[in-house]
Amino acid sequence: MHAAYQGCSDLVCLLAHPVRLHILTLLARKPATVSEIVAATGRRHPNVSQQLAILRTGGLIVGERIGRQIVYRVTSADLQGLLDSIRHLAAHDSERHEQAAGTDVGVAQAWFHEALRAHIAWPP
Repeated sequence: MHAAYQGCSDLVCLLAHPVRLHILTLLARKPATVSEIVAATGRRHPNVSQQLAILRTGGLIVGERIGRQIVYRVTSADLQGLLDSIRHLAAHDSERHEQAAGTDVGVAQAWFHEALRAHIAWPP
């Protein structure tokens, strides 16, 4: 398997969760603390912390301790464009989005690969 495809697949898996997408959208706009993310998403603190850990491990966000709080931010400015493309595809291709949302991971990954193609040279 080509390494670039594996990297893209890993990214798609990180993005394939609605809470993580919401958190990334918030952080792509401005850095935020866990409390701010909890308030903005309406999710419970443990769930937000779990999703932040996954995004941190995946390299999409970093946290910086400022006093007693950790402020999270995205690691790449390109992430905003990718998230915009995903939202655009979802809004303008709702039939395919509904199909991907209710079926297996392979279909969902194919849908996200379309969003990725908008931002990277494909195939690598």
